[in-house]
Amino acid sequence: MLRQRERTQLAAVGVVGLIGFGLYSRTSTSQDPLVLEAPLSRDRRSLPTQPRSTAATAAAIEDCGWKPNDALVGSCAGSGPKLIAASKGITNAADCAALCCSMPTEHAEPEKRCVAWQYRQDTGCRVGGDVRIGMEKDGPSAWCNHDPPAMWHGERVSDTTRDRVCGDGWNSSALPTQCFGLGDRQHLTNESPEGCRDACCADKTCKTWQFRHDVGCFYGPGGSSCDAYHAIAFTPWEGRRKLLKSRKYIPARDGAKRLKP
Repeated sequence: MLRQRERTQLAAVGVVGLIGFGLYSRTSTSQDPLVLEAPLSRDRRSLPTQPRSTAATAAAIEDCGWKPNDALVGSCAGSGPKLIAASKGITNAADCAALCCSMPTEHAEPEKRCVAWQYRQDTGCRVGGDVRIGMEKDGPSAWCNHDPPAMWHGERVSDTTRDRVCGDGWNSSALPTQCFGLGDRQHLTNESPEGCRDACCADKTCKTWQFRHDVGCFYGPGGSSCDAYHAIAFTPWEGRRKLLKSRKYIPARDGAKRLKP
């Protein structure tokens, strides 16, 4: 039989236990066992959360000085927008635009400046310096395709494959993605995959030919670098570039006329 003092001590322990239990929260469900979680301290509750894209953010970056009626929907080659440390982990176009908007346009080290950005799910967020779109006649050497990705016709030509490629065994779907280094568009009488193939075969220096109905025929000794082929390869990019006062943005169609002294 317990003495009165021992009963009093046990009662005190029980009260302390109940108070301690009240400092925790029960997070179990009917299927899960009881799980006790320590409450967040004042300091932890006040930590800022990861910023998220909102309508207000999207509206704010519209005032960033983007070039009007301009979009980087095509693939960019050479020294165009690149994946950098600050852009890793960005998973949407709005945050990519916000990153570029927050970076200086000039008067900073090249890797810390941003004039142009692009985003697509497979490539992530890429930011970088100024680029030309299509055949603009002024600006940097870095350029981006004017048109969104689309299926190409094309094939490589070598000493061992020339007879097949230039004969009945050709395969116009061998190079469905864009290849770089083929030079300017070739204007042909027969604007078709077969006409482009024939023009390449008539040129002994030609190693690669490509044709797309909206942009025409390209062939030449280059074409060693081609975009990778995957399911998203023909999805347009999202992207913009900042308007630079130092640029005239001379389009290809009247570039020759405006460049004359």
